Amino acid sequence: MKKLLPLFIIAFFGVTMFEISLKTPMWMDEYVFYRLSSGLPSYSTSVEWLYQDRPAMLSLTQDWDADGFDSRAALSSTYNSPIYPHTPLATIIVWPLVKTVNILVDYNIIPHLEQQPGLSPDVTTNPEALASLKAETATIILRCVSIVLAMTSFWLIYKVLLTMIGKYALFFALPIAGSTSLLSGAMFFYWDVFMAFFFVLTLYLMVCHPHSKWKYVTACCLVNTKMFLGIAFLFPLFVQEFVDDYKTGWKWPIPGWKMALPALSIIPFYIATIVVTHDPFYVIGHYTAQMPQHDFIYAITSLKDYVVMCWNLGMFWYVPMTIPILFYFKKYPALASFWLIVFVYGWATGMGMTHLSNLLYSGALVFPLVAYEFHLAR
Repeated sequence: MKKLLPLFIIAFFGVTMFEISLKTPMWMDEYVFYRLSSGLPSYSTSVEWLYQDRPAMLSLTQDWDADGFDSRAALSSTYNSPIYPHTPLATIIVWPLVKTVNILVDYNIIPHLEQQPGLSPDVTTNPEALASLKAETATIILRCVSIVLAMTSFWLIYKVLLTMIGKYALFFALPIAGSTSLLSGAMFFYWDVFMAFFFVLTLYLMVCHPHSKWKYVTACCLVNTKMFLGIAFLFPLFVQEFVDDYKTGWKWPIPGWKMALPALSIIPFYIATIVVTHDPFYVIGHYTAQMPQHDFIYAITSLKDYVVMCWNLGMFWYVPMTIPILFYFKKYPALASFWLIVFVYGWATGMGMTHLSNLLYSGALVFPLVAYEFHLAR
């Protein structure tokens, strides 16, 4: 029964994410992710996908204009792109499912997205409209990929911790159970869930199968799931390899150098952005242009709003549970640095649910280590 307990827990998380998915219409970035995959091999985006094809999705941005912010200009800086700046691996992976969904639509087996508008213009002001929201059929199907990947990541995390600290591994569930808001971010059909999965898979191979060469392949996949952020997530894995090599006496050229090489796999896509845009700094400019709109993702007008948001995210128990890992940075440098990178990434990029959902994985990895060091299980 004890061996089945983590599976039951993970299944509960999966059911929770699926239930949330049923009541959450497709989000703008999900739609862009879907359209990019559907349009392969083309990899350009247009803001008109939203304004002409899915105008109901813009409901959540109507408050921006009310506050004197030009939402169209902000969204154009994000979604008008001759080559989208996130690496295309994730869109390639989901391409078969997206094509299958499109075939089901063509044969009228499931409704077209445009026949199920999801959001409505009054959703931000009408409580009844908010309560009656339902996800589109295609959206529910596509999100099953994210839910399965998240559940698989939780299982791999448990296996990693079981190898490292034994029975304390079950503590992985507590940071996840502490916030349904973060679980709602993990079920989105979006790049981040692939990035988290490849990070956890590579870590699993490093800890549980240290002689496997597949860890370098999965590390390349990690780097190519999301521009720049994949490299940031690679850093803790490099630290892990550095520590392992140093213990075995490896000195040349530097310990851990093999786990640094996957960062180079992003170069072909970076070259492609230069060829298409004729601008070597296009990717950087694309991201900096989005920064002003981050203040409008949440309507935070007072300290009370911020406290309520932090409460809904589960930060009042997540932070005390996980921040002690920094006291053990020397003992667990890879996982402590991963926790720090994820925390900064989530809060520095507009506190979007997809970004903050990575806190689930970092929390699940580090809290059992904290519990182990504090001897919370007897």
